[in-house]
Amino acid sequence: MFGSRSRSDAKRLHALLRDSKLGKKAKAQALLELASELFPLGDQQVRDEALHTAIRLYVESGDPRAKDEIVGRIGSEMALVAKASLERGDEGTETLADSLFSLGRKLDDPSLARTLFEQALAVYEAHGNLKGQADTLARLGSLDAQEKHDHGRAERAARIYAEIGDDKGRLFALNIMSIAAKERGDLIQAGEHLREALDVARACGDVDGEAGTLIGLASHVMTTRRDVELSEKYVLAARDLIPRLVDPGMAITIHSMLGSLALSRGDVAAAERSNRHALDYHSEDWAGSSAAAHGAAADGLTIQGRTDKATREALEQVRLLERERRRLGNSRNQARAYRKNRPVYRRALDLAATSGDGEAALEVLESGRAQALTAVLGGDPQLIAHNAFDFDGELDQLLRRISTFEESPDVFRTGGNLTPEARSGWTAMMATALEEDHERLANLIGTELLRKAAPPETIADHRAMLPSRTHTLAYDIEWQGSRATVYAVWVPPLPAAPTVDRINLTAEQSRWVRTLADQDTATTLLNHPSHGWQTGLSSLVPQGLRNILTGSERHQDGIDLVIVPTGELWAIPFAALHVAETPLLDLATLSLSPSLGVAATASTRRIRPVRRALAVLDTRLRGTSAERATLKRHFRLREVPPLASDIVTALGPRNKFDLGVVSAHGDNVRGLAHSLRIGKEARLFAGVLLRCDVPLWWVMGACWSGRVNNEPGQEPVGLPTVALLRGARAVVAALHVVPDRATGQILATTYRGLAEGKPAPAALRAAQREYLANRGGPPLIHWAPLVSIGAPGAVGA
Repeated sequence: MFGSRSRSDAKRLHALLRDSKLGKKAKAQALLELASELFPLGDQQVRDEALHTAIRLYVESGDPRAKDEIVGRIGSEMALVAKASLERGDEGTETLADSLFSLGRKLDDPSLARTLFEQALAVYEAHGNLKGQADTLARLGSLDAQEKHDHGRAERAARIYAEIGDDKGRLFALNIMSIAAKERGDLIQAGEHLREALDVARACGDVDGEAGTLIGLASHVMTTRRDVELSEKYVLAARDLIPRLVDPGMAITIHSMLGSLALSRGDVAAAERSNRHALDYHSEDWAGSSAAAHGAAADGLTIQGRTDKATREALEQVRLLERERRRLGNSRNQARAYRKNRPVYRRALDLAATSGDGEAALEVLESGRAQALTAVLGGDPQLIAHNAFDFDGELDQLLRRISTFEESPDVFRTGGNLTPEARSGWTAMMATALEEDHERLANLIGTELLRKAAPPETIADHRAMLPSRTHTLAYDIEWQGSRATVYAVWVPPLPAAPTVDRINLTAEQSRWVRTLADQDTATTLLNHPSHGWQTGLSSLVPQGLRNILTGSERHQDGIDLVIVPTGELWAIPFAALHVAETPLLDLATLSLSPSLGVAATASTRRIRPVRRALAVLDTRLRGTSAERATLKRHFRLREVPPLASDIVTALGPRNKFDLGVVSAHGDNVRGLAHSLRIGKEARLFAGVLLRCDVPLWWVMGACWSGRVNNEPGQEPVGLPTVALLRGARAVVAALHVVPDRATGQILATTYRGLAEGKPAPAALRAAQREYLANRGGPPLIHWAPLVSIGAPGAVGA
C-alpha cells in the first residue's frame, strides 16, 4: 500500500516538474502544497525534492521571501509534525529530523533556524543518532556564538565527532568553539582551539579547512600580539594551498589579508599587488569576499593619498554588499545586514566627502534607504491594488495587542496594584513584548514590500523623474558621543553633478539636533517666535545651495527643494532655518522624503484638479470648524464618521476623492501601529490605511503624524509613507506637537490653495507665509512643524 502511494507521489511530482504552463512562482507554490501533504506520511525523497525545487524556483523568480518566509513556514509546520510524531513514537520521525536539519541550514533568520535545529536535535537524541546530534549541536553552537551566548553545544558536538571518528565535523566544531571563546574574551582558549583545529584539518586532508584555520590563526595573532611576521607566515602557508582549494572565495580572503598585512608593515606596493590578485578571483558567488578585497584596496589607496581611486574602490565594496543584502529573505535580515555593514558605508561616505565625489556620496546615501518602498511605488500598480496586502489576520492581531497596551497604561505598563518588585518585572516584560510586536509588524510590511518590489531603478532614472528646477538635499548623520558629523549631498537639477559636504557640528548644534528629535524637549525650542537653533543649524545648508537660494537669478518664488533627512534630522523643521537671515520658508518650496527615490517615483503621479474631498474632523479640536467651512466652500465634501471601518469603506477601490483630510489627535508610535485618534475610542492605524485607496493629496492635522522610522537599512514605515504607498502624491502632516487652532487655520488656507490648483507643498507654503504675515511673529510651534512629505511641488504652479 505504502509503495503504491510512494509511486503516486512521485508521479505527481514529475507531472508538476514537466508542466510548462505554470510559471516559476505558480510551480513553486504547487510543489510546496505537495510537500505539505507529505509531512505526516509519504515518501521522504519526493517530499524533500519538492521542497528544495520550490525553494530554488522562488529564488530564481526573484521573490525575496524565498528562504525565510517560505522555508521558515514549511519548516515550522514540519517541526510541529516531528514533535507530535516523536511523542507518539511513530516510525519515520528521523527522516523528518533530516529534513528539518536540511531546511535549517538554508535559513538566514537565526531564530527560525534555531527552532528547526532544536526540534531535529530532540528527535536525534530520542533515536540515539550520534551523527545527527553532533551536526545539529554544531549548528546550534554556531548560532550561539553569533549571538554571543555559550551553552557548550559546540564542545558537545566536538566530543561526539571525536567519538564517531568524524574529523571534518570535529574541525567545524573546533572553529566554532574558537569563535565562542573569543566572544567571551578568552583569547588564550580561542588560540588553543584554532591550533587543535589545524592539526585535525591536516590529519584528515581537508585543504579548505586547513586554509581557513590558518587565516583564523593569522587574525588571532594580530589581535592578541600584533605580530605581523608570524601572522604573515600563517597566511603565506594558506596561499600555498590555493591551487588545491575547492572554495575559490578563500583565495580572495587570503590575498586580501596579505594586502592588509603588507599595509601594516608599510609596503604599499605589495599591498596593491595582493589586492589585485584578490580581485582576480571575483565572481558573483563570492561577492562578500570580493567586497572585502575592494575595501582592502581602498585602504591602500587612502594611505597613498589617492582618495579619488580609494572612493571608487569603497563604492564598489558598498555595491557588492548591497547586492548581497538584497538577496536576503526578509526585511529583518536586510536591516541586520545593513547594521553590520554600516562602518563600510560610513567609510565610503567619508572618502567621497574627502575627494569631493558627490555622485559616489549620493549612491552610498541612497543605499539602504526606502529601497523596497521606492521599488513598489515605481512598479506595477496592480501589485499594490486595493486589498493587495493580505497578512492572514496577523496584522489585525498585532494592532489590537498594541492598541490595548497603549490605551490601558495602568494595567499593562505599571502592573496595576502589584508590589514594587513584581511591578518592575511586569513592566520590563510588557516593554519587551511590545518591542517584539513592533518588530514583527516592521518585518511583516517590510518583507511584503520586498515581495512586491520591481527591479530597482538607478539614481539617474530617479533624478530624471523629478520636476525641472527641483533640487535635492540628502543627509546622513554620524554620532561620536555627544557630537555629530553630518554629510550633506546637494543634488541640483540635471545635468549638474551632485556635491558633498562634511559638516562637523559643534556641541551646541549637536545638542539642538537631539533636543528637536526628542518629543518631550522639542516643544521647548519651538515655543518661541525665534530661537538660536534657526541660525545655528543653517550650516546644514551647503554653500553652493545657499548661493542658489539667495542669488540674484533665483526664481521669484524660490526653488523646489526636496530634503532627505535620516535619523534625528527627520525631526528638524527645515522651513524655520535662516539662510542669510531669511527663513528657508521664504526661499524654497520644501518637501520631505525618506529617499530621493520615493520623491521621484511619487512625482510620476499626475496632478489633477481637486473637486471632491473626504474629511474626518474631530469636533473636539478647536481648529476643525475653520477647516470644515473652507472644505465645504471649495469642494464637494463628504464627512465620514470617526470609525476606521467607515474610512476603509469610503476609501474603497471606486472612490473618486482628490483630497483626504483627517484632523484628530495623533500619537508618536512608529511603523504600522502609527495611528490617529479619530474619536473618543477609535483609531486609524497605518496598518488599516494599507487597505485604503488614498487620494492624491492626503492631509493629517494631528500631532506627530509626519513621523516615520527613517533609520537607514529599515523601511520607513508610518502614516505618511503608507499614504504614499496607497496613492498619495504628497502628504501634509506634523513632525511635532501642534496647537489645534493655528493648525486648523493654516490647513484651511492650504485647502484654498489646493482648490486654486497649487500642489500640496506649494499650498502649504503659501498658507504658512500668510499665517506669519497676519500674526506678526507667532511661536514656531504654530506653523513650523507642518510639512509636506513626498513629491516636490512645482514652483509657480
